[in-house]
Amino acid sequence: MQPSQWSRWKKPSLVLACLFLLADTAGAQVFSRSSVYSAQLEVEDRQSGTLASAQREGLAQVVIKATGRDDTVANELVEAALKRPSRNLLGYSYEATGGALQLRVDYDERVVQELLAEAGLPLWTSNRPTVLAWLVLNEETRSFASSERAPEAVAQLSRSFERRGVPLQQPLYDLEDARAISPGEAWRQDSSALFAASRRYGDVLLLAGRVAQLSNGTVSGDWRFLDQTHWRTVSLRANSLAEFADAGAALVAGSLADRYAVVQDSGYGDSGFELSVRGVRSFQDFRAVRDALSSMEAVSYVVPRNLQGDLLVLRLEAEADASRFERILELDKRFVPIPNGDGLGATAYEWIP
Repeated sequence: MQPSQWSRWKKPSLVLACLFLLADTAGAQVFSRSSVYSAQLEVEDRQSGTLASAQREGLAQVVIKATGRDDTVANELVEAALKRPSRNLLGYSYEATGGALQLRVDYDERVVQELLAEAGLPLWTSNRPTVLAWLVLNEETRSFASSERAPEAVAQLSRSFERRGVPLQQPLYDLEDARAISPGEAWRQDSSALFAASRRYGDVLLLAGRVAQLSNGTVSGDWRFLDQTHWRTVSLRANSLAEFADAGAALVAGSLADRYAVVQDSGYGDSGFELSVRGVRSFQDFRAVRDALSSMEAVSYVVPRNLQGDLLVLRLEAEADASRFERILELDKRFVPIPNGDGLGATAYEWIP
């Protein structure tokens, strides 16, 4: 098939990634983009002042989720945007649940990305891995923070991860987990026991926490997050369990953003490279590859260069170089790296639908 037979779609680098042909919304994402660019808050009433305050808080949450870092809300341009959050707003809605009034605010993804680019802040793509979190509480005895024994701790941890747009999975803490790891082993953060117990949960990243309630009402503990091949650790004394949970989520989000976030560029520059994908045997395969790539905000545009047999060669323009893009693409397990390119070039993959 000749390149002229393909349609080419481009976008400014600050707008959502788009590929050739009309795209269905693609689904290689681990965390939905709509979740990144929306926030849900509990509010006291529907008054205009309450709404304005909630819009500011919601936009701050979106900036944190989109960048992976809490400190980005202190950026001068972000602070200015927080004073006029309605400029970034798509819409809002109320819902009464359980006696509480919930407000959902949705922000314009394109406008938020433009704000981050202008501020020189990184954009963390919505392709995000799931994190499995083992948490042990030291009260009268040491026990896992299951939903039955420690519902408050479970809820606080879920809220902290949700606030940063990181998919969280908490262990079942059932008999199989009990056979694999004890609270004592988890308290010691025994790597071998944690690895063995986590194996049943599939392809997830590993976070381990331990926390003790102190006599003065504060808590003390630490988090360990396995980032690639080494542990990242944070130890702290916090005023509350919520603050401690937030520190664990911040450790994870910051570590992942360091690895996967890209600083946007207003021009295309010299960031183009070729990507070879083997195993494209039908138009359905082609469309699935297209949709997977189109879901990545780091991609500016893609041009198909050649299709011979089951080998599809594409030219990508991205806001990341080839090596950094490979780290982003590794989150989609349908793209399996071909060792040493197998003669196809440095950036080559097998498509496994």
